Amino acid sequence: MVFKPVSNEQNSDDAMLNVIGIVVIVAAAGFLFLSFLPSALLALLLMFLTVRFDKKHWLNYGVIISALILIAMVYFGTWQEMVQFVSIPLSILPFKQVNTFLVENINNGKEFTPTITTYVYTILLSILIARVLVYFNLRFQSRLVNSKKDEEREQKGTAKYKKISENWIKINNKKQKSWRKKQAKKESTDDVFLGIDRLGENVHVTYKELKQHVLATGTTGSGKTTALYSMLETALVNKNGFVMIDGKGDPETIEQVQSLFSAYGRKLHVFHSSKNLTYNPFKNGGYTAATNHLFNALDWSEQFYKNTTKEHTQNVIAFIDEYGYTRDMKHISKFLELEHLLNILLKDTETYEKTEIQKVKIESTEDNEDKLGVLDNAEYEEQEVTVQYEALTERAKKHLQRFFGRDDIQEEDKEDVLKNANKELKKIIKGMTSQLNYLIESEIGYLFEEKEGGIDLAEIIKNGEGVIFSLNAMSYDDFIKRLGRFIIDDVSTIIQEIGQHEKNDVLAIFDEFDAYGNERITDILARSRSANFRAVISLQSLSQLSSMGGDITQKVIDTCNTYLFGMTNDPKNAEYLANLIGTREDEEQTFMTKDILTGMGRVDYKSDYGTTRRTRNYYFHPDIFKELDKGKFIIRRKAAGDKIDEEEKRSFIYFRNPVNDLKEAN
Repeated sequence: MVFKPVSNEQNSDDAMLNVIGIVVIVAAAGFLFLSFLPSALLALLLMFLTVRFDKKHWLNYGVIISALILIAMVYFGTWQEMVQFVSIPLSILPFKQVNTFLVENINNGKEFTPTITTYVYTILLSILIARVLVYFNLRFQSRLVNSKKDEEREQKGTAKYKKISENWIKINNKKQKSWRKKQAKKESTDDVFLGIDRLGENVHVTYKELKQHVLATGTTGSGKTTALYSMLETALVNKNGFVMIDGKGDPETIEQVQSLFSAYGRKLHVFHSSKNLTYNPFKNGGYTAATNHLFNALDWSEQFYKNTTKEHTQNVIAFIDEYGYTRDMKHISKFLELEHLLNILLKDTETYEKTEIQKVKIESTEDNEDKLGVLDNAEYEEQEVTVQYEALTERAKKHLQRFFGRDDIQEEDKEDVLKNANKELKKIIKGMTSQLNYLIESEIGYLFEEKEGGIDLAEIIKNGEGVIFSLNAMSYDDFIKRLGRFIIDDVSTIIQEIGQHEKNDVLAIFDEFDAYGNERITDILARSRSANFRAVISLQSLSQLSSMGGDITQKVIDTCNTYLFGMTNDPKNAEYLANLIGTREDEEQTFMTKDILTGMGRVDYKSDYGTTRRTRNYYFHPDIFKELDKGKFIIRRKAAGDKIDEEEKRSFIYFRNPVNDLKEAN
């Protein structure tokens, strides 16, 4: 075989043909693109909207429908209408011969002019093209290496990030003013404006989310209480009831809450050791509810003692109600003792008359005087006589049967009855009354009395008013423990009773929850999540929940579906909070390095090669929680639903201060 050399002239001709071929292909592609330019532009818009709002399934449905319609239209002979936008490139290109050729051979000698059918084709084709573009876009995105850590690192380096971090208080005040103007035009709102994120975007939660309760933590000085005022302001806009327990007894908190209520023209009641406003926790609900209030508030060493005394206490409260005594702590403590009960019951008598046949002495007409006094010469006759008797009432008999197992006790038998009463019960009653008397006889025990004008939580909630219970847990440890439990139980009972008949929403902030919370109280809050009861459990650290006579940390976490975590100094607590906020799937890059010799010696530098692997990283690293300062929190919204993505459910927040610029409020 002989190989002939290729001449330079032949190589030059081949290269020219290649160039011409490429030019023709590019020109044809450009011509087609311009011919279907409206469809292409509309397809790009559809692709953007599909990716932006994650509605690929909608586009898939559109593709199926569009394909069927296109097939039908082409089948019925209207395909020429599809290419009428050829007029666009023909108006640009100067080739008249091409124009004449296309008009004669494609459009039956008519000029290309878009019609209504052409626009229908344009829309249908754009849907098909958009689906192809979405496919390639997703394929391209899947091959990109996107590290969330790198994105956040780049974000922190931007001028906008630095500007927000330096001016967030001023920005929040401005946005707060705008939010208040919008709310002033509404009768109610579902919007709770919390503050801004690191890029200055507003951070909101819905008022509805709060029904599944909020857990807020942060050390002293974190601004936790001020942050919670954002939720209070929405409650004020909605004219809802408000209850707050301030376990610090801080006068400044009272002043701030009062300023918010005054700005919205609402009434606030203040329960404080320096005031005379009293609260009777047993006022509302039936005697069963009142019994539960008492037993949930007291401490019990054994369940047996609690069960043994509960029936007796319920009977005592029923007795108090039926006999018209004030149902308060003083009377409950008094009548728990059997002697006091028996004294009242034995005096509960009624007089009745009975007609009897009796022999009645009559005056004699004869002189039968017995001068010696040894003979009875009197005359008698039987007559109907009305006689009055005194006996125990049916009410007294009923209660005697309940307490002593018999419905009739004579006065002379009283001491024996008391002596032989259930000794075990008397022993337990003594321990129970000692707990109550400790509260009653304390320096602020009078605050538990029933007095005219005292706090009635049912009326406060119905009227959309507010009350703050402010006591220093350090000074009144036992008192705040009972008070907090009484209040939570009372509010829950009220909501269950009046919520069936009318809408009476209430927001409750339970600050320093570790001072009074227990397993039973946490269960009450968990059951109230379906009612119109929004509870905020606030404390300095989750570790405090493990030192409350039993670790209730998990119960509290499970009870709440919105988390607000602020400053913490404990590394273990920081890690625990980071885990509660959660982790996300991320990509981690590794780089190969090269060891090279330079004028400064041998150095390592990154090469162009490396690896990428899937990993899970914290949304917010534990170190971030240790670095948070006043007014800065991390939120997780488990109750937000599926309308927002997982990234939006977790956010860094610069909290606004609702106490600022209150002149702008209603």
